[in-house]
Amino acid sequence: SDSEAIFSIPPAVMREQEPYQNEKDGNVFLRLSCAFQASRGEHFYCAASANTRWSHPIFTPLDTDADADDDPIAECIRRSIRLLKETFEMIMSNLYEAMNLDEELLSLAMRTAKDLGKACDFAERTGNANIALMDAGMYLDFAYLCSCFLLGSKHPSTMNIK
Repeated sequence: SDSEAIFSIPPAVMREQEPYQNEKDGNVFLRLSCAFQASRGEHFYCAASANTRWSHPIFTPLDTDADADDDPIAECIRRSIRLLKETFEMIMSNLYEAMNLDEELLSLAMRTAKDLGKACDFAERTGNANIALMDAGMYLDFAYLCSCFLLGSKHPSTMNIK
């Protein structure tokens, strides 16, 4: 939709940008873009979750083209999963192509995978299994392993994943 296009950066554009590179900062544009996109995905997940707590939805997508009959919970979770999946794929594509392991990008991949796995799990629990990805558990497993590698198995963030 037009409102999402304003705030999202298409993956093709992200790949074409000249990265600001140096040994200390790495690809700043990529990390900031992915962090922003992932935070939007997390926002829609939180909105969907909040909508389950009241008898009527309190958060709805603000699109002019959204159908009034659309289920706000399903629409929020659908957008969450799409944004998080696109971000995760962009991060993994860049990590795969990188010469060195970028721990900040790996940390962002870990958080995005955790959020994506939890959004898919939420979709299944709320009767929206058709929206969830088939391998949602894979994202949580990936996040857990990366978190163990980066933070240790006893870190609160690691323990929050499983």
